[in-house]
Amino acid sequence: MNNIIYHIGFPKTGTTYLQNRIFPLLNLEYFNLEQSASIFSNLIFADDLEFQQPDLKIQNGNNYLFSHEGLINPLFIYGGINKSKIAKRLYNLSEDNNGTSKVIISIRKQEDLIRSLYCQYLNQGGTFNFDQFIFSNKGSQNLTLFNPDYLNYYNIVKCYQDIFGSENVMVLLQEKFIDNEEDLLKSISDFCNVCILEDIQIRNLQNSSLSRFSYKVLRVSNYFSSSYFIPNGFIPFLKNGHVKKQLKRFDRIFKNKKYQPKVKKSNVSKFEELLNKYKEGNRMLDNIIKEDLLKFKYY
Repeated sequence: MNNIIYHIGFPKTGTTYLQNRIFPLLNLEYFNLEQSASIFSNLIFADDLEFQQPDLKIQNGNNYLFSHEGLINPLFIYGGINKSKIAKRLYNLSEDNNGTSKVIISIRKQEDLIRSLYCQYLNQGGTFNFDQFIFSNKGSQNLTLFNPDYLNYYNIVKCYQDIFGSENVMVLLQEKFIDNEEDLLKSISDFCNVCILEDIQIRNLQNSSLSRFSYKVLRVSNYFSSSYFIPNGFIPFLKNGHVKKQLKRFDRIFKNKKYQPKVKKSNVSKFEELLNKYKEGNRMLDNIIKEDLLKFKYY
């Protein structure tokens, strides 16, 4: 019997930290983001008519961890698609591979996460301002960029608990684990039912944000450069990634403060209304995961 664990996101909730500092320390077969992305692409995006069960290439009797935040559902494709379908496919995948399955879901207070997701959107070539990103229905190629329901944690966690069993779903709070590595590592190893490796080299990588000025420059340059959202930019040799790299260097030299996006005054009440909806769901979530979300101001 195989023990198969899926870490499915959410993105921008300390996933890079988990993937590079925590998961490599567990005594199991670990498939990182790049490896997992190549395995699960069809499972995430395919319609039932084209869906093919991925080949995990695993051996019986081992422990496996796959980490890919796109499994929660792809954010910038119609604001997230196939949420419940992905959950069912993952469960069936474990069954087909003679495995018991568990799920790790990392979350973060929605107000902070929305700001971080917007910065990620700019990093990938987006051109909308913060208000447009949140409240506009359509992005490039008529795709919905941000669907508020994407961050309804209660619906997602309840869906996975119903399919996998509540005892097989672990919810990690980014605010809780980011400064407590030892406790985090122990809780994850206990949940995965594996021991912790010692004397292993791990990468100390983390995502970094730009300053307010640099993001303004990046957003303007995104109109002309090649990127995820505009594959064939107006200036072919100008790449979104190259611009971002130079702006990071600029911020480092001048020690600029990180950018904290804010909505316009005219949209403050609308934004507060959205956050209050999340708080209602977070209160319900706290009843099923018992993680003291109130302490971290989730509601």
